[in-house]
Amino acid sequence: MVRYEGCPETDGQTATRRALDNLVRLARDEAVDAVLLVGDIFDGDWKDAATGLFFARQMSTLGEAGIPVVAVTGNHDARSIVSRELHWPANVTYLSADRAETHRLDELGLAVHGHGYAQRWEQADLSATYPPRVPGWVNIGLLHTSAEGHPANGTYAPCSVDGLVAHEYDYWALGHVHEHAVLHTEPWVVFAGCLQARHINEPGPKGCVLVSVDDGHVASVEFRPVDVVRWATVVVPVDDCRSRHAALDRAAEAITAASQDADGRVLACRVRLTGTDPAPALSWGDDNDWLDNLRSVCMEIAPGPVWLEGVRFDRTMIGTADAAGLAALVHEVAAGGSEALAAALQVTPEWQRVGLLLDALPSPIRQEDLRLTDPADIADLAGEAEALIAARSLKRAVDMEVGEGA
Repeated sequence: MVRYEGCPETDGQTATRRALDNLVRLARDEAVDAVLLVGDIFDGDWKDAATGLFFARQMSTLGEAGIPVVAVTGNHDARSIVSRELHWPANVTYLSADRAETHRLDELGLAVHGHGYAQRWEQADLSATYPPRVPGWVNIGLLHTSAEGHPANGTYAPCSVDGLVAHEYDYWALGHVHEHAVLHTEPWVVFAGCLQARHINEPGPKGCVLVSVDDGHVASVEFRPVDVVRWATVVVPVDDCRSRHAALDRAAEAITAASQDADGRVLACRVRLTGTDPAPALSWGDDNDWLDNLRSVCMEIAPGPVWLEGVRFDRTMIGTADAAGLAALVHEVAAGGSEALAAALQVTPEWQRVGLLLDALPSPIRQEDLRLTDPADIADLAGEAEALIAARSLKRAVDMEVGEGA
């Protein structure tokens, strides 16, 4: 999270750790019988052991409360990626990454089936090898998978919901997709989602799922948020705003409503200003000036606190330019950097437009905000940049007319 004067004193790493702390606190408060983790606990190898030590300490806290933990690895913490491994507390059991296996918690009558990732790019249907249910026990499957879709999260260990249901388990706990989603009931097939969103493309509550079992059957499934920072895009229509002050007042109202929806958490927001005929007085497209003004607005928001990720200007206010050629160039530039840009400029007649495009891209733009393998996203980015170029050209023309009239 980019820091600026007056921004909330928090960042992505702290939020992720605090979300895990919230999960552990929830498990203790609810006196759960077990905690099940479905991969991507770590994001690649550790720079030092601090990450693993923090996780181990949290798991020890669960162990002190008599709560066992059963986990599988996913694509981000596959055995081949996380080379450093600590000695986990005795209450933690990682299921095999070489084969599907069952871990039995005898005192609970609970059988947990799972198969971790030995390597990151797992394309096999791991669920096909899962063992049959244990008769007379509650059976839960742990699986890190993209299931039948979710291309935005990448395709890993794909499987069908029908195939999962055919195992006749009582519950399937799925990982990998960051949004909470229920794919099936009776039996339940559920993505809990991630504990803490990390960027603007993961809006809304994030947390875990509390599963209650009564007389050997799943009685209830309840999503519980544990996130610390709540991400949201705040859309502010400014068609009828004839001044910067009026537009900022409207933005303040919209940000306040989003902050209230965050339920006391830090709101990390992107403001998207939309319109079809913006007044010249709004200085449309001047992202640095708008950032400064909106950051000032965010400091006054109640209940707050609010961190402003950025400001965007809706391209529909100018019109939708044909961005096909520019989209390809944006992709090349983003993927290859300055050398790709130089090569692109040498072979395209649109080089002047490309230079303007790069100058007009909203600030700040972060790599994680963009899915540059998706043609629709690339085209949208190029179209947005084209709109900003047109808007700034319009503003300069108006300024020139005013200057000549004076």
